[in-house]
Amino acid sequence: MRKLLAILLLSSLSFAARAGLDVEKAYSALTAGAANSWALEKLGRKMIDRDFAPAFKVKLQQKDLRLVSEAAREVRTPVLGTALVEQLLRTLEAQDQGELGTQALITVLEQLALPRTSTNS
Repeated sequence: MRKLLAILLLSSLSFAARAGLDVEKAYSALTAGAANSWALEKLGRKMIDRDFAPAFKVKLQQKDLRLVSEAAREVRTPVLGTALVEQLLRTLEAQDQGELGTQALITVLEQLALPRTSTNS
């Protein structure tokens, strides 16, 4: 559940910036609501400040996600959120960013939000 909430946070901040909204106000609204958490307050602030120094490294999170995926496979239980986060973090690893903190995941979402370069659908 925590992984999915992190993706929602990342998406919300990325959307706010892309839509031209005040990211600070969006952050304040998110942290003032019922969904507030330590992770939202600390990592959200780090994302806004572009502080990707690790509290928990991408490569270590990937190890944990791999263990969860393997255990879930053994008991035949889908872990869709885990798979999504694992793939997104793999993008950071492919860019040699495995030593950064997991909050660097916002850069992947920003890359995905780039406008299309083609006018063809």
